[in-house]
Amino acid sequence: KKEISGSPRKGESDNSTRDGPFTFKYQDYSRHDTDIDGDMNGSFQSSSQSLFNSREQEQHKETTEASNVPTSPKTGAAASLRARLQEIRQKHRVDGSASPEKQALSTNVLKSPEQTSHGPVAPLSPPVSQLYSYSEARDGVDELLHSTIPLLQSSPEVLRAANIIKQMHAAIAPKSTVGQEYTDLTSLRASIEDDLTNCVELFTSVLNFGFKAGTPSENVGILVDLLTATLGALMAVFRDPTLPSAVVPSTLALLIRQTGTDLLDTRLAAAPASTDDDLLADSTRNHLVKAINKLAIQASITSETHTALQALMSLQPQFLSQSGDSSEESLLHARLSKVITKLFARVIKSEEGTGAPFSMVDMEAILCSVEDMLVACQDADDVMIPCHDMARKLMLSILNAKKNEGGAQMLKETMIDLEIDPDESLLGQLVDSCDASLNAQSPRRVSRSLENQNEEDASEMLASLVSAVGKTSDGNERERALNDLRTFTESHPDLDISAHLTHLSSPFRAFILKHLDSTGRLSRNGSARTLQETEGGTTSMRMADRIKHLKSKLNATEAAVQSVIEEGADSNDINPPTSPYFDSNSDINLSSPDNYTQTKRLSRSRLSGNADDGIYMNNSLSSIRDRLAAGRSQSSIGSGTSSLSSSTGHAATLRARLEAVKRSKQLESNQ
Repeated sequence: KKEISGSPRKGESDNSTRDGPFTFKYQDYSRHDTDIDGDMNGSFQSSSQSLFNSREQEQHKETTEASNVPTSPKTGAAASLRARLQEIRQKHRVDGSASPEKQALSTNVLKSPEQTSHGPVAPLSPPVSQLYSYSEARDGVDELLHSTIPLLQSSPEVLRAANIIKQMHAAIAPKSTVGQEYTDLTSLRASIEDDLTNCVELFTSVLNFGFKAGTPSENVGILVDLLTATLGALMAVFRDPTLPSAVVPSTLALLIRQTGTDLLDTRLAAAPASTDDDLLADSTRNHLVKAINKLAIQASITSETHTALQALMSLQPQFLSQSGDSSEESLLHARLSKVITKLFARVIKSEEGTGAPFSMVDMEAILCSVEDMLVACQDADDVMIPCHDMARKLMLSILNAKKNEGGAQMLKETMIDLEIDPDESLLGQLVDSCDASLNAQSPRRVSRSLENQNEEDASEMLASLVSAVGKTSDGNERERALNDLRTFTESHPDLDISAHLTHLSSPFRAFILKHLDSTGRLSRNGSARTLQETEGGTTSMRMADRIKHLKSKLNATEAAVQSVIEEGADSNDINPPTSPYFDSNSDINLSSPDNYTQTKRLSRSRLSGNADDGIYMNNSLSSIRDRLAAGRSQSSIGSGTSSLSSSTGHAATLRARLEAVKRSKQLESNQ
């Protein structure tokens, strides 16, 4: 408190500071704070009135003392100025005296969330002569929502709506926590239960109104008392043992959106050290933040699990789709997305903590919501990654909880009932991926399982994996590519790897075979084939696989013989058939689309055969054997005159046969 007087009094020189002709005296008064941790049944107004009366007495005493101060008989400009300052000081005291209502409101800070949930309900202020029915209560709150804004804390509409909401809070809370004035609220509670969805939406609208409708000069535009009552009523709803189960996903999503927006309101941000009177009081701000935060968590974890998950999964794509740029609104939506992610994790953690996780949930509703969210994010960019992370986290949790009940198979049966494709849909792909992760597998497919792929797909996949090995430039990349190839070959034990590598250059083919042999892949396949041959197990291998195996060998042999014969007529230098696509000396870029297309076409030719060779899929097994024998007979013409019988290897044999053919032609021409 600062006083300005014309001249110093006697005995006050030690407590005064002189500056020119004036003396500034600082006088301390005792502080009066409201005890917010005291009796909840006490009235804020009584303590506020006591504070106001004590301040009035102090102000009256100051005025009396000031009027009795003897002034020095000084004259002139200084004396006149002192007199004017005294008049201004007295006028300021009179105009600055706050009304009792304003003094009461200024001390009304929000109680802690524990006190506003199921604690004793604060008495109505001013007291009401009768209790409201549910329809009257709704009408009173609707009247507030349609009022002209801005409003003061002491506006009649605000006070009446706050009293109504406190009464509804008392009807929801246990009877042991309410005062004597709330003894007959059974009918009001029954009406709230019957219309709980609309009631929660009404309270949510009041939260939105409370942050927008206040006068900026009073609590930075926030209607603190109204928010206090509303947060308490909502917390009572979600702490009730039966009411949360009646909340539907759309209503819960509306509440979560509002609480998240309120939490991120800049007026509730921690204020820096400042003396700015426009800031919200620290105690009020902290209590608001704590209450809103607890309400958001409480509403999420006490509602039905499938309801909470549906609500959160419906909100996440909305926030992410509006958070692509650097605008203020976009940044707000990005922060709201993080709030949703945290709440989603809390809901899953809460469900996992139950005795039988996901045993009492509506699995059909959850699967439909996951599929809808994945479809909504399908064509989006990286900004939608949190949606995929949420879906994956949920599927992993469900599969882990249901591993003894069928796991992925159970989910796929449910998807079939919902007419969701268990293999081609995004949800089906996610289930397969999560199931493989839990089983420590490394799946090679996304859209459908490997065992259901046809032989052409398997051949194309092998060709692409071998091509990937050839395209690598450093050791780490090559090792990863080889690991992928090994994983694929292990998942296709019936695939004849050697037959599919005949088109490769000799060094590259040897490198691939050496790597696969070091992993035991070829030795295991060889043992399996030997066992099948010794046991005559024609039934253990499908007929289609056996035909494919024989045709691939026949094609490789005839292609080699034909190439030697055709090239031998024009050149005396014969080299083994090699592939330009995988030759280590070739300069062709393996990453180009044309080479990849040729590689895929080459893989198809190994299965379907070349039309020029006369090999067709409908040939019988005997026809294939006959053609193979004919090819061997033709390739052996003139072998008796060859002097290279000691040569070894496939290439040497082919050269010898070609040389015999050329010598035979020369002898005929000489004759």
